[in-house]
Amino acid sequence: MPIRTDTDQTPARTAEIYQAAANLMVTKGFGGTSIADIAKAVGMTKAGLYHHIASKEDMLYQIMSHAMSIMQAAVVEPAQQVADPLARLELMIKNHITIILEGGQTFTVLISEIHHLTEEHQAVIGQSIASYRAIVMDSMDELAKAGKLRPGLDTDIASRHMLRTIAGIAQWFHYDFEGNLELIISQTTDYTLAAIL
Repeated sequence: MPIRTDTDQTPARTAEIYQAAANLMVTKGFGGTSIADIAKAVGMTKAGLYHHIASKEDMLYQIMSHAMSIMQAAVVEPAQQVADPLARLELMIKNHITIILEGGQTFTVLISEIHHLTEEHQAVIGQSIASYRAIVMDSMDELAKAGKLRPGLDTDIASRHMLRTIAGIAQWFHYDFEGNLELIISQTTDYTLAAIL
């Protein structure tokens, strides 16, 4: 890829850089990904890349913030409009899987690399994740009160398992799955709900 010497700072260009960085971090890990790697992946010099980012840690934080913004718009906000707890959980699972299938690398980074953030940035992202899980836990508690939840299920543990199961899809579906993407959504939704009901 030829090196670009321009300093295009449009949102589309920045998003391209963040996606390339996320892809590298998934493959090589945060520690194994250098600024030079990211610059090469997007055809820029390291100096040009620094027009878009303050540091590698800041880039990771921006990637995670972007991911949580997508999650808020595509999963949390629609779920807050659904009164029935089971329908709410089903919608959250399906919408979460859908955005992973559309751009899963970002969400893999979100889960596995958060410890590389500064304490301040960890607190911000952690609060977003906690807010997401709170909706899941509240939905499970509503199901428990209605006698529909598996007896003795700890909703804190169950919500963590649910999030990890969904996020884990990004680690394998690109590489060895040739089936229908709708099948991933339907089967994962059924599997996840069967584990708690």
